[in-house]
Amino acid sequence: MNDFPPQDPKAPNFPLSARKGRGSLSLEGEEETTGPFFRVLKREPLLAEKDGYLVLVVDEVLEDMPNWVEWDPDRNIISITHMGGGILEARLYIPPAYLDNLRRKRKLLLVSNKAEQGDEKIMHYTPFLAK
Repeated sequence: MNDFPPQDPKAPNFPLSARKGRGSLSLEGEEETTGPFFRVLKREPLLAEKDGYLVLVVDEVLEDMPNWVEWDPDRNIISITHMGGGILEARLYIPPAYLDNLRRKRKLLLVSNKAEQGDEKIMHYTPFLAK
């Protein structure tokens, strides 16, 4: 079943396999994605503040581009929500003395692994929400 309208013959022909339906967002020739994912991080992330910047370090390769990071104090959970709707979560306790400062932050530097092997990292400057 294809939920996309017929393509206008005058429109540019982009090789998106999303026109095949089922919510695929991959380019032709790439592995298709069937929809959002939900995973719990294997290792606890590190959250720190340095020189006014809030930094979150995760020892994972992100499967998609991060859209925002959210911290839920009621559950002691930090969530990384991706552009494609996928969510990564991890337990993260933050002492009450740091909560007021944390709630004022609006951006976060998210540092993750670039590849499964090796020491290369990648950094994203993402919106941050603290409930």
